[in-house]
Amino acid sequence: MKKAGANSRGIFGSILILFVCALLVAGVNYLSGMKEDSNFYEDIQTETEKQTQRIDFEEPDYEADIFKDPAYLDLNRYIEYSSPDGVSVTVVDGAYGRYHEALHIFASYFDALMNGDTEALAALYSEECLAEHPIPEQFTMQRVYDINVSLKSAVISEEEDTYGDKIYVFRVTYKIMKNDGTFRADMGSGEALPQLFEVTVRGDSTLITDIGSAKGIS
Repeated sequence: MKKAGANSRGIFGSILILFVCALLVAGVNYLSGMKEDSNFYEDIQTETEKQTQRIDFEEPDYEADIFKDPAYLDLNRYIEYSSPDGVSVTVVDGAYGRYHEALHIFASYFDALMNGDTEALAALYSEECLAEHPIPEQFTMQRVYDINVSLKSAVISEEEDTYGDKIYVFRVTYKIMKNDGTFRADMGSGEALPQLFEVTVRGDSTLITDIGSAKGIS
């Protein structure tokens, strides 16, 4: 009987040792998994950050005068306007009002980009839009070209606080030669990533009141 009891204790001891070893292995694997999960979450980035990392930007040169760059001056810097009926016209005479009452704001917008003028650009935004979509404190003169502004919708507000406001939505595309990322960090040189601009006309005032992605909108 004593011999049988000793064997039982030996078997139990072996099982206990194996159980403890299994717990230790499980604990190591758990801690290792936590470390891997931690690294995984640390590696999560926003889509914009991922796009920025994959783009090779030019080195910013805040002293460069783009209007002394012959290669840029050879590009099409006029605004092409497309109406809902499919008619497009390139405005070469500056008579933007002939084609749409809000089109002039885009002339001012792209003029501000080309001149690297943050103050002029900010003046085109409503306070709410500027708070939601802040512009860079500083950006270089942008070599903008192949500009298209296409009217997608037009409504007259019936809301009490904005009654009578004319609200337009435009799909806007343009390219930037030698893009350095100081203004648009979501697209590379020569690319065109469309945006939607909401423009509100209230009396004599015309302002950009929202900007969003136009992905999937032709």
